[in-house]
Amino acid sequence: MNYENARKQLKNLHYLDEERLHKAALKLSKMTDKDVNVQAMFTENEEKKLARNLVKKYLDDYIIESISDKNTLKQLIYFEVIQYRLQKVTNKAHNENKSVPLKYLDSLHKNSNQIISLKETLGITHDKDAKQDSYGSFQDIMKKFAIHRKNNIADRTRLCPYCGEMIHFIMNMDKYDAKKHPFFQGRFLTNKLFIKLYKEKRITKKEFAVGLEVSEDYIDFLLKRVDRQYDSSDN
Repeated sequence: MNYENARKQLKNLHYLDEERLHKAALKLSKMTDKDVNVQAMFTENEEKKLARNLVKKYLDDYIIESISDKNTLKQLIYFEVIQYRLQKVTNKAHNENKSVPLKYLDSLHKNSNQIISLKETLGITHDKDAKQDSYGSFQDIMKKFAIHRKNNIADRTRLCPYCGEMIHFIMNMDKYDAKKHPFFQGRFLTNKLFIKLYKEKRITKKEFAVGLEVSEDYIDFLLKRVDRQYDSSDN
């Protein structure tokens, strides 16, 4: 159950103030370790136990509501257990050979970066001992939204006009044809037809600027950069 549905379920508890209602909704919507099954990802009993303990700790310390967050948490726990496995192998190599192969250190480094990235996605990189009040929870949501927006620029959410449910549209970049932009030369906004007309004195600098929705100073700058042989002054 997500937070919004939990609030709806508690709407008749009028004797609760906003803060107590918020806490009750958080408790009701909070996932349990049964909702995040990670044991199937491992075969060793020691790693299964570690995974269970990690699930319990994360769910006790943080708010995991959505299915997306649940799946991200499973990935995080997987990489945390892999980190534990890599550390065991690295320690064994050090004890036996008094040195650690670079490939082990490289694997540890890459795995650590993956753990940090997943924690940032979940918004759980702050102090774990800090209690989450209403403002803290709001800040966590805003951090998650900022990361989501950064990683999902090409997606849209819309309300279905027929069923009333929310629909998630994700753009598939493979379906796009990449073509040279007709209104840019390099990184400069321009228009070849306008330049031609201006050279032929069929439009004024002001009309050129209005057509591109820029200033007349930009037209001078543009002609010096795009057509260096052109005298930018009006005759």
